[in-house]
Amino acid sequence: MKNSSETLDFIFNDSEAGKIARSIDWSKHPLGPVISWPQSLKTAVSLMLNSRFPMFIAWGKSRNFLYNDAYFPILGKKHPEVFGKEFQLIWSEIWTDLLPLVESVDQGKAVYLEDLKLIMNRNGFEEETYFTFSYGPIRGDTGEVLGLHCACVETTGRVTAERKLLENQERLRATFEHTSIGVKLISLEGRFLDVNHAFANMLGFSEKEILGLSVLDIIHPDDREMTSKKLRQLLCGDVSAFKTEKRFIRKNGTHFWAQSTVSVTKNNLGQPVHVVAVTEDITARKGSELSLQESQSALQVALDNAKMGAWTINLTNNKVVISDTAEAIFGIKDFLEQDVYQAIDELTHAEDREQAKQVLADAIANCTSYSHEYRILRPSGEIRWVLSQGSAIYSDDGKPTELSGIITDITERKKSDEALRESEQNFRVLFESAPGNYLVLRPDLTIAAVSDAYNEATMTKRNDILGKYIFDVFPDNPDDPVAKGLENIRGSFNFVLSSKQTHTMALQKYDVQRPDGKFEEKWWSPINYPVVGNNGEVAYIIHRAEEVTEYVLKQKNARQAVDVSDASSRIVSDLFQRSHEIQDANFRLQNTMEALIKSQKDLKRSKEEAERANQLKSAFLANMSHEIRTPLGVMIGFADLITDTKIAPDDRKQYAQTLKRNGEQLSVLINDILDLSKVEAGHLKVEALEFSLGSLIEDVLSAMNVKAQEKGLRLTSRVGANTEDKLTSDPTRLRQILFNIVGNAVKFTQMGKVDLSVMHIDGHIEFEVCDSGIGIAPEHQSSLFKPFVQGDESMTRKFGGTGLGLALSKRLAQLLGGDLTLKDSIVGKGSTFKLVIKNHLPNVEGRKINPAAVENVIPEAVAALDGIYILLVEDSPDNQLLISRLLEKKGAKVEIAENGLEGVEKALNGKHHLVLMDVQMPVLDGYSATQRLRDAGFRKPIIALTAHAMSDVRKKCLDVGYTDYLPKPINPAKLVNTIAKYVASEFI
Repeated sequence: MKNSSETLDFIFNDSEAGKIARSIDWSKHPLGPVISWPQSLKTAVSLMLNSRFPMFIAWGKSRNFLYNDAYFPILGKKHPEVFGKEFQLIWSEIWTDLLPLVESVDQGKAVYLEDLKLIMNRNGFEEETYFTFSYGPIRGDTGEVLGLHCACVETTGRVTAERKLLENQERLRATFEHTSIGVKLISLEGRFLDVNHAFANMLGFSEKEILGLSVLDIIHPDDREMTSKKLRQLLCGDVSAFKTEKRFIRKNGTHFWAQSTVSVTKNNLGQPVHVVAVTEDITARKGSELSLQESQSALQVALDNAKMGAWTINLTNNKVVISDTAEAIFGIKDFLEQDVYQAIDELTHAEDREQAKQVLADAIANCTSYSHEYRILRPSGEIRWVLSQGSAIYSDDGKPTELSGIITDITERKKSDEALRESEQNFRVLFESAPGNYLVLRPDLTIAAVSDAYNEATMTKRNDILGKYIFDVFPDNPDDPVAKGLENIRGSFNFVLSSKQTHTMALQKYDVQRPDGKFEEKWWSPINYPVVGNNGEVAYIIHRAEEVTEYVLKQKNARQAVDVSDASSRIVSDLFQRSHEIQDANFRLQNTMEALIKSQKDLKRSKEEAERANQLKSAFLANMSHEIRTPLGVMIGFADLITDTKIAPDDRKQYAQTLKRNGEQLSVLINDILDLSKVEAGHLKVEALEFSLGSLIEDVLSAMNVKAQEKGLRLTSRVGANTEDKLTSDPTRLRQILFNIVGNAVKFTQMGKVDLSVMHIDGHIEFEVCDSGIGIAPEHQSSLFKPFVQGDESMTRKFGGTGLGLALSKRLAQLLGGDLTLKDSIVGKGSTFKLVIKNHLPNVEGRKINPAAVENVIPEAVAALDGIYILLVEDSPDNQLLISRLLEKKGAKVEIAENGLEGVEKALNGKHHLVLMDVQMPVLDGYSATQRLRDAGFRKPIIALTAHAMSDVRKKCLDVGYTDYLPKPINPAKLVNTIAKYVASEFI
């Protein structure tokens, strides 16, 4: 039987898709006659056909496919034959990609994905496409999932453009590396971050030797003051760029003249990020200033802005230098043959022309950089959106001499932004005009959205209630002494928030305040649905309240009109009263049960914790005895062996390495115990430093790879495309955690691989370490992060360890704003640990660091100390001998003082370059000795040496006047490099 004309008119509009739908005999279709469709399907189809955003609906067991006009281009030649056909048959070539998403929707879960790659065949050939879309369930009249709704946008053009941009970046990086002119990237503190081969070759250094040096280290002393002044002007914003001629010092001590063009790169907020300098040797042609100026400026801008099209205009002769990328963006050739300003004027869209001119004029007049988005009109007639950024270069008398800038094609981003805004508006309109009384509440019960029907039913206006607390907007009727609507609905909301389950309420009397201030009697049938976010917590509550006032009042009037003895009247009245009594009893019972369960759990937990404490006390003593005595016994034994004068040199070397390895193992164990103690006591502090995530991961994997290769394991890493490289957290503690969980994975994996993956999600960085190792039995997983606990006794015997590592790592992760958890583990197949940290730590001030400067990283090269005279103030004869031998081996001369008082006298009367000062000493301790030296005017570096670790010793040392701090046991490489750093700064 055909659907009635009226039903078709209601559902199918006059769009092309609507006309196709009208032509189908639905009585012979798997979906059946339209009149028999569930109301949710009718509403969804009607809303979809009226949307200008690409959408489709897949309904029923066969998932029959219905779509709107905006979806036609996505289907290509498949349209219109596929309208109403089965979803799987239509997209058979990508069904394996879509099936997991469809199955998630069948389970009632919404899915959102960005830039999903799909190999589609929609025009008779395979093509690589990308889509951003959301899948959502459509429920039937009884609440079960009967279909899915999809809104999508094709992002193939943008993704392809980004890929081409990346290729251009790589080509421009190659230009940077292989150009014959020196180019360097400098930090705001004046240290080299990156240099090309040409610049290193000018100085006779390798690129690696230059990194970390200060700019002033390689500049002639007579030119340093001028360079420092120019850099300060640049960083303060007094100038946007400058050129200088100065002498550079080569590695062999000779110098040469060079011209440098220096500018500062800024972020989107206009803040300086780093300094870029282009340097050319002008010793042989210093007089050719003009041609050198042109070539240097062009190359500087091109390399400075390597990711985008670049241009430079010389304001004295109107000559222009423009990159191939910029020409391609403008869609022109032979730009140099045209009048510059006329060409730019003609290429700017007429509606944006005056504003673009004004932005540029303001930047020149105010000596500021500019960033402006506007449209250009290509000679072909095509309109494109571009982002133009740049600034002027000024002469010493303050006149602009050049304009330099970058230009980026942002057309695809503009289209995406517009499509997203339209999509959001469409969805808001759909919700607000949806039939039914709906409110969307945040967890704090403020109103986030409201339907038109709800406003009408409650006699309110949308703008008057959005953002307000629901019970401020809808209070109980003060004239009704038995009003309980507010109390009952509040209880329902609390139930939904705590249980994350839907709650259907009994019939409620909840009067509504009219605009005149009086209350009108209203009866409702409410139901509250939770919307759970990615973090597992309720993100929103959807409150649906069907008004049944008319029905209730009719029932009340009917009961009043019949005799009291009328059985049906009494039954209706009793049922109504009983439903509310049951609801009240349920709320009271729920609260009582929750309190009882909590009390029982607390008692059980207290008992278990007391028993566990006794067990841990014994386990701690046994475990620590084993773990400390094992390396200690080895060290004592090999110390005896190494004193034998008859042993071979190779054996002596092996014994020494064994002593060192066990000493380091003992040091790590003690540090873990102290760190854990400080965390538990709340004394361990973390820093917020800006560092490179990629460099840190590379350090961890490089250190772990030796052990992995010994076992034949593959150690791999994957970093998500949206993960920022620059993080602000504590790199030392993050490295400590990763060393532990990656080291554990390697330790407990005998064959296969260990994989580290990283991604950025909602302001957090998530790490997953997955191995193919022995796995963890379910009964041991609950105690995994408790101190001094391992999987079982046999594992302890086989693999060793204290069980401190994971407990400490979890507490450190929590200090970094996240957590460390066991995601899953299967015995015999492997485990996956998940580490989450915040990208930006709260309540701490961040500062930038060089990743190689992070504490606990052993420098690759150890400096020489030839000619350096050092005073060592140390009361331990063994430490005196050890440190003296280490320093003398690197060329230093060492004088010994056995206590603080002797150290003060020798420091004031000697000609030492630097003092190494122990903290705890007889006669006069290191703190007092250092303070006396500073009070006496002693300004040379004093480095603290101490084995103290339970308090904030480093801060105390710096407060009393120490220059720096080195913990014991001494790291030889770090000791030598620290001395070299401070002595070098004294010589400059």
